[in-house]
Amino acid sequence: MVDRAVKCIASKIDKSAGQVTIEGNRSVAIHTGYRSVATNTGDGSAADVSGFGSVAASIGAQSKAKASEGSAIVLCYRNSEGDIIHIRASKVGDNGVKPDTWYVLNANSEFKEADD
Repeated sequence: MVDRAVKCIASKIDKSAGQVTIEGNRSVAIHTGYRSVATNTGDGSAADVSGFGSVAASIGAQSKAKASEGSAIVLCYRNSEGDIIHIRASKVGDNGVKPDTWYVLNANSEFKEADD
């Protein structure tokens, strides 16, 4: 079962473009390349990048993102109907965003550390 899940995720990766885009709920997009992008649109999902100049964007409801030094995160806060209330981006080191730390966006459009 795990093997099938890994193959399913791997089939959605465009390795030539240096990016990962995942659309399923409670899924994880991880990328380690220089100037790469990990994008996740599913609810309760996560995006993680560790390459310099990269962006982790997680825009589903109750989603989280983390990035390494020299990179950035993008997060949304959605209401109970799934409507976007806030969307915010930050470079690591700005707005209190620490490297290699999971963040969520709260109802006040503030980055808050998330549970791992």
